[in-house]
Amino acid sequence: MNTGYIRASYASGAVSAARTVVPLAVGLACTMFSLYIFPYYTSGDQLYYRNFYDGLPFYDWTNGLGFYADTLDSREPGYYTLVFLLAPLIEKDWLMSILNGALGYVLTLWLLRVRTSMIVIALVFTNFYLLVLFFSAERLKLAMLCFLLAFTLRGPLRYVFAGLSVLTHSQTMILWVSRLAYPAWGMAKRLMTARLDGKPIRMLGGLLGATVAAFLLYEHVVGKFLVYAAESGGIQTLLKPLAFLIAAQVYAHGRRFEALLVHLPIMAAAYAVGPDRVVIFSYFAFMYYGVQYRRGLNVLTMVFLVYFALKGVTFIEDTIHYGSGFMAEPGAGHP
Repeated sequence: MNTGYIRASYASGAVSAARTVVPLAVGLACTMFSLYIFPYYTSGDQLYYRNFYDGLPFYDWTNGLGFYADTLDSREPGYYTLVFLLAPLIEKDWLMSILNGALGYVLTLWLLRVRTSMIVIALVFTNFYLLVLFFSAERLKLAMLCFLLAFTLRGPLRYVFAGLSVLTHSQTMILWVSRLAYPAWGMAKRLMTARLDGKPIRMLGGLLGATVAAFLLYEHVVGKFLVYAAESGGIQTLLKPLAFLIAAQVYAHGRRFEALLVHLPIMAAAYAVGPDRVVIFSYFAFMYYGVQYRRGLNVLTMVFLVYFALKGVTFIEDTIHYGSGFMAEPGAGHP
């Protein structure tokens, strides 16, 4: 009997089982944790989201769009459609907790796919930025869920979710430009050497979907850009994105030019509209490379993870004690 083969088969089966069970367990844990925390989050962003969610069932589709714009200052139809359909059927905290579970599931699935350490995965789920997505930035959360699904799926569905991500939050266009920057560079080189394959066609399909979404949101995007651009602080707005770019260069072995192209659109957006709007994307772009180097068990990745884990703990403590994870938000400080 070939004991080596048996051991290898057993190990392979264990890994396969872990990749199935762990994401489900994490997704369930995220859902249950969210159900516990959401009742505490009553101020800040949630003040407006709760008002919108509770009020929308009293409107028809057309008038609801006006209520949506007035309450959340948004015209992106993705989040609106979801709430319009489900608000009469399910309580808000349950729906958002389920979405948090789905986001946790998909994120864990990808982290395991790139062989990230379980220690790193545990720290990821105490991360300040992820907790902001879970409990504060609801539209961006839904958009990021769609983005991750588009990023991980194969076939036509990936294009559907790519379009939905932009239609849910227009800022994800920055992520798609970053995502497609390096493939676009490769396609340009192949065009110059007359060597084409199926990748340009797939990329053009993605670009077409993003273009259609951008066209539908043109007025909203331009309006937001003008408002944010007026608040931009100039060259100093590049400091945080630049720090994450440099950190990514450390761990993007053999892919440093790719990492540069990924970060450049984010840095351009940070310069135009200010870093606070897009620094979360810079961090995610760094982590994309950081968790793939030595399974995430490297100095800079761990330093950032621990730092943002501590910020995450503070975020949850403030939520429980003051009703908001951001003490500066309107209404914060009143449990």
